[in-house]
Amino acid sequence: MPRMRLGPAAAPMCRAACRTLAVVLMLGALSACATVTTGSSDNVTVETDPVGAACEFRRGGELVGAVNPTPGSVSISKSTSDMVLTCKRAGYFDSSEDVSAEFQGMTLGNLILGGLVGIAVDAASGAMGNYPDSVQVSLVPTKFTSADERDGYFARLRKKIEDRANKKIKEVKDYCDSNNREACDQEVKTLQEKRDKLLARLGDQLERATIDPNAPSASTMDTGS
Repeated sequence: MPRMRLGPAAAPMCRAACRTLAVVLMLGALSACATVTTGSSDNVTVETDPVGAACEFRRGGELVGAVNPTPGSVSISKSTSDMVLTCKRAGYFDSSEDVSAEFQGMTLGNLILGGLVGIAVDAASGAMGNYPDSVQVSLVPTKFTSADERDGYFARLRKKIEDRANKKIKEVKDYCDSNNREACDQEVKTLQEKRDKLLARLGDQLERATIDPNAPSASTMDTGS
Protein backbone atom coordinates (compact mmCIF):
# COMPACT_ATOMS: atom_id res chain seq x y z
CA MET A 1 0.00 0.00 0.00
CA PRO A 2 1.56 3.36 -0.97
CA ARG A 3 2.50 5.69 1.92
CA MET A 4 0.49 8.92 2.02
CA ARG A 5 2.57 12.08 1.87
CA LEU A 6 1.49 15.40 3.33
CA GLY A 7 1.83 18.48 1.25
CA PRO A 8 3.40 21.73 2.52
CA ALA A 9 -0.01 23.17 3.36
CA ALA A 10 -0.85 20.25 5.67
CA ALA A 11 2.34 20.48 7.76
CA PRO A 12 1.18 23.40 10.00
CA MET A 13 -2.10 21.57 10.71
CA CYS A 14 -0.17 18.48 11.76
CA ARG A 15 2.07 20.46 14.12
CA ALA A 16 -0.97 22.14 15.71
CA ALA A 17 -2.67 18.77 16.23
CA CYS A 18 0.47 17.37 17.82
CA ARG A 19 0.69 20.33 20.23
CA THR A 20 -2.96 19.84 21.21
CA LEU A 21 -2.35 16.15 21.86
CA ALA A 22 0.71 17.00 23.97
CA VAL A 23 -1.34 19.40 26.11
CA VAL A 24 -4.03 16.77 26.64
CA LEU A 25 -1.44 14.19 27.66
CA MET A 26 0.21 16.68 30.05
CA LEU A 27 -3.12 17.47 31.73
CA GLY A 28 -3.72 13.78 32.19
CA ALA A 29 -0.27 13.40 33.72
CA LEU A 30 -0.92 16.27 36.11
CA SER A 31 -4.16 14.66 37.30
CA ALA A 32 -2.41 11.34 37.81
CA CYS A 33 0.42 12.97 39.76
CA ALA A 34 -2.06 14.71 42.03
CA THR A 35 -3.51 11.35 43.03
CA VAL A 36 -0.11 10.03 44.16
CA THR A 37 -0.36 12.01 47.40
CA THR A 38 -2.81 11.31 50.21
CA GLY A 39 -5.29 13.98 49.15
CA SER A 40 -5.71 17.73 49.35
CA SER A 41 -7.50 17.96 52.73
CA ASP A 42 -6.98 16.87 56.34
CA ASN A 43 -9.58 15.81 58.90
CA VAL A 44 -8.64 17.51 62.18
CA THR A 45 -10.30 16.66 65.51
CA VAL A 46 -10.47 19.33 68.21
CA GLU A 47 -10.74 18.36 71.88
CA THR A 48 -10.93 20.86 74.71
CA ASP A 49 -10.82 20.59 78.50
CA PRO A 50 -13.53 21.33 79.43
CA VAL A 51 -15.73 20.32 76.48
CA GLY A 52 -18.34 22.58 74.94
CA ALA A 53 -16.07 25.27 73.50
CA ALA A 54 -16.46 27.05 70.18
CA CYS A 55 -13.27 26.80 68.09
CA GLU A 56 -12.20 28.33 64.77
CA PHE A 57 -9.26 27.63 62.46
CA ARG A 58 -7.86 30.64 60.60
CA ARG A 59 -5.11 30.71 58.01
CA GLY A 60 -3.77 34.08 56.98
CA GLY A 61 -6.71 35.65 58.80
CA GLU A 62 -9.25 33.68 56.74
CA LEU A 63 -11.68 31.25 58.38
CA VAL A 64 -10.98 27.73 57.06
CA GLY A 65 -12.85 25.55 59.56
CA ALA A 66 -14.84 25.54 62.80
CA VAL A 67 -15.92 23.11 65.53
CA ASN A 68 -18.81 24.15 67.78
CA PRO A 69 -19.20 22.63 70.26
CA THR A 70 -16.14 20.56 71.06
CA PRO A 71 -15.22 17.78 70.72
CA GLY A 72 -15.64 17.52 66.97
CA SER A 73 -13.86 17.20 63.64
CA VAL A 74 -13.58 19.38 60.55
CA SER A 75 -12.10 18.90 57.07
CA ILE A 76 -9.47 21.52 56.22
CA SER A 77 -7.71 22.01 52.88
CA LYS A 78 -4.01 21.20 53.08
CA SER A 79 -1.48 23.99 52.90
CA THR A 80 2.14 24.72 53.67
CA SER A 81 0.96 27.62 55.84
CA ASP A 82 0.38 27.36 59.59
CA MET A 83 -3.03 28.02 61.14
CA VAL A 84 -4.26 29.67 64.33
CA LEU A 85 -6.86 27.79 66.40
CA THR A 86 -8.96 30.01 68.67
CA CYS A 87 -11.28 28.46 71.27
CA LYS A 88 -13.79 30.25 73.50
CA ARG A 89 -16.01 29.15 76.39
CA ALA A 90 -17.84 31.16 79.05
CA GLY A 91 -15.91 31.30 82.33
CA TYR A 92 -12.53 30.64 80.66
CA PHE A 93 -9.84 32.71 79.00
CA ASP A 94 -9.85 32.62 75.20
CA SER A 95 -7.21 30.25 73.88
CA SER A 96 -5.16 30.85 70.74
CA GLU A 97 -2.91 28.02 69.53
CA ASP A 98 -0.60 27.74 66.52
CA VAL A 99 -1.24 24.64 64.39
CA SER A 100 1.75 23.89 62.19
CA ALA A 101 1.71 22.36 58.72
CA GLU A 102 4.39 19.71 58.38
CA PHE A 103 6.00 18.38 55.18
CA GLN A 104 4.07 15.36 53.97
CA GLY A 105 6.36 12.38 53.36
CA MET A 106 4.02 10.98 50.71
CA THR A 107 5.03 13.87 48.45
CA LEU A 108 8.34 12.06 48.03
CA GLY A 109 6.29 9.47 46.13
CA ASN A 110 5.44 12.19 43.65
CA LEU A 111 9.13 13.01 43.26
CA ILE A 112 9.77 9.37 42.35
CA LEU A 113 6.63 8.61 40.32
CA GLY A 114 5.67 12.03 39.06
CA GLY A 115 8.98 13.85 38.91
CA LEU A 116 9.15 17.62 39.30
CA VAL A 117 5.70 17.91 37.74
CA GLY A 118 4.25 15.96 40.69
CA ILE A 119 5.97 18.23 43.20
CA ALA A 120 4.67 21.29 41.31
CA VAL A 121 1.10 19.98 41.46
CA ASP A 122 1.40 19.29 45.20
CA ALA A 123 2.83 22.74 45.88
CA ALA A 124 0.08 24.43 43.88
CA SER A 125 -2.67 22.52 45.67
CA GLY A 126 -1.10 22.83 49.13
CA ALA A 127 -0.95 19.05 49.43
CA MET A 128 2.67 19.14 50.64
CA GLY A 129 1.45 20.37 54.03
CA ASN A 130 0.02 17.96 56.56
CA TYR A 131 -1.92 19.11 59.64
CA PRO A 132 -2.14 16.97 62.80
CA ASP A 133 -5.00 14.48 63.17
CA SER A 134 -6.06 16.01 66.48
CA VAL A 135 -5.47 19.10 68.62
CA GLN A 136 -5.98 19.22 72.40
CA VAL A 137 -6.60 22.53 74.13
CA SER A 138 -6.70 23.16 77.89
CA LEU A 139 -8.84 26.19 78.70
CA VAL A 140 -7.81 28.24 81.73
CA PRO A 141 -10.58 29.35 84.15
CA THR A 142 -10.96 33.06 84.87
CA LYS A 143 -12.04 32.57 88.52
CA PHE A 144 -10.71 30.55 91.47
CA THR A 145 -12.05 29.94 94.96
CA SER A 146 -8.81 31.12 96.63
CA ALA A 147 -5.38 32.56 95.89
CA ASP A 148 -3.71 29.26 96.85
CA GLU A 149 -5.89 27.34 94.43
CA ARG A 150 -5.15 29.84 91.66
CA ASP A 151 -1.40 29.82 92.24
CA GLY A 152 -1.27 26.03 92.43
CA TYR A 153 -3.22 25.66 89.20
CA PHE A 154 -0.94 28.04 87.28
CA ALA A 155 2.19 26.42 88.75
CA ARG A 156 1.08 23.01 87.43
CA LEU A 157 0.25 24.45 84.03
CA ARG A 158 3.58 26.26 83.84
CA LYS A 159 5.46 23.03 84.63
CA LYS A 160 3.48 21.18 81.99
CA ILE A 161 4.44 23.76 79.32
CA GLU A 162 8.11 23.71 80.32
CA ASP A 163 8.28 19.90 80.45
CA ARG A 164 6.72 19.50 77.01
CA ALA A 165 8.98 22.13 75.46
CA ASN A 166 12.11 20.66 77.05
CA LYS A 167 11.15 17.19 75.79
CA LYS A 168 10.76 18.47 72.23
CA ILE A 169 14.03 20.39 72.41
CA LYS A 170 15.87 17.29 73.66
CA GLU A 171 14.41 15.22 70.81
CA VAL A 172 15.68 17.75 68.27
CA LYS A 173 19.16 17.92 69.83
CA ASP A 174 19.41 14.12 70.03
CA TYR A 175 18.55 13.88 66.33
CA CYS A 176 21.01 16.58 65.26
CA ASP A 177 24.48 15.94 63.93
CA SER A 178 27.22 18.06 62.40
CA ASN A 179 25.61 17.88 58.95
CA ASN A 180 22.36 19.58 59.94
CA ARG A 181 23.44 21.69 62.89
CA GLU A 182 22.22 24.99 61.47
CA ALA A 183 18.72 23.67 60.75
CA CYS A 184 18.53 22.04 64.18
CA ASP A 185 19.64 25.20 65.95
CA GLN A 186 16.87 27.07 64.17
CA GLU A 187 14.31 24.45 65.20
CA VAL A 188 15.44 24.66 68.83
CA LYS A 189 15.16 28.45 68.69
CA THR A 190 11.62 28.17 67.30
CA LEU A 191 10.60 25.79 70.10
CA GLN A 192 12.09 28.09 72.73
CA GLU A 193 10.23 31.08 71.29
CA LYS A 194 6.93 29.16 71.32
CA ARG A 195 7.56 28.09 74.93
CA ASP A 196 8.33 31.64 76.01
CA LYS A 197 5.21 32.91 74.22
CA LEU A 198 3.02 30.39 76.06
CA LEU A 199 4.61 31.21 79.42
CA ALA A 200 4.13 34.94 78.84
CA ARG A 201 0.47 34.38 78.05
CA LEU A 202 0.12 32.24 81.15
CA GLY A 203 1.62 35.00 83.28
CA ASP A 204 -0.86 37.49 81.84
CA GLN A 205 -3.76 35.15 82.63
CA LEU A 206 -2.50 34.69 86.19
CA GLU A 207 -2.59 38.45 86.72
CA ARG A 208 -6.12 38.73 85.31
CA ALA A 209 -7.59 35.72 87.15
CA THR A 210 -9.93 36.70 89.99
CA ILE A 211 -10.86 35.18 93.33
CA ASP A 212 -14.49 34.16 93.87
CA PRO A 213 -15.39 31.81 96.76
CA ASN A 214 -18.45 30.72 94.78
CA ALA A 215 -16.47 29.77 91.68
CA PRO A 216 -16.14 26.09 90.65
CA SER A 217 -13.13 24.50 92.32
CA ALA A 218 -10.08 24.33 90.05
CA SER A 219 -9.04 21.14 91.83
CA THR A 220 -11.60 19.34 89.66
CA MET A 221 -10.13 20.82 86.47
CA ASP A 222 -7.45 18.83 84.72
CA THR A 223 -4.49 20.77 83.31
CA GLY A 224 -3.73 17.85 80.98
CA SER A 225 -1.12 15.15 80.99
